[in-house]
Amino acid sequence: MIQTVLFDRDETLGYSDATVYQEAARMVLEHHPELSARQVLKAMQEQWAASDLAWPNLRTHEDEEAFWQQYCEELAVRMGVPLDTAYQVRKHFPYWAFLRSYEDTEQVLQILKQNGYTTAILSNTLPSMEPTLVALGIEGLIDQAFASCSLGVHKPEVEVFSKVAALLGQRPEQILFVDDKLENVEAARQAGMEALWIDRANRDPDAIHDLHGVLDHLGLTVQD
Repeated sequence: MIQTVLFDRDETLGYSDATVYQEAARMVLEHHPELSARQVLKAMQEQWAASDLAWPNLRTHEDEEAFWQQYCEELAVRMGVPLDTAYQVRKHFPYWAFLRSYEDTEQVLQILKQNGYTTAILSNTLPSMEPTLVALGIEGLIDQAFASCSLGVHKPEVEVFSKVAALLGQRPEQILFVDDKLENVEAARQAGMEALWIDRANRDPDAIHDLHGVLDHLGLTVQD
């Protein structure tokens, strides 16, 4: 019997709002009008892409702080601005400032809580999970949140699901996992969990297309 619903975070409960890059670029341009918006946006997006191979190796908040220090140093070089400008970008636009919650997220989490389910998150992300929950407006609706970096193993490794089940104090078959990546869903099933693939773009008939599909799977309704 399912006792816990374990969610992925990005593209499942929330998404990254690319327009925030434009807000950050405007702040930079206020202090550096010699630059163009295109230059600044390109530098920011390229720096984030360049960091993609580094963040999975982080394990602690200290590691993360060192990561962001290097990130700012490299971003300043890419933009051709003083280091303090990059620090200001990070201060006013931390990565969780880009996160937005889907319309169905809060309602579905509330219904799950009202019906006695434990709610949790497993995300391939940096150690600092709590600010992201606050940004999504769901900090009071999630019982436990696990960052793969802190666990030392990432999805779609089967081991990460076994580790999270142990940390939750439950058997894998007591957990329903929801993710937007099919390889993660398949790995969760290999670990013994029930799992649902969510495809919010509504492209695949084998997937659920919003979080109400989770309620349907559990036999719950919005009125419960």
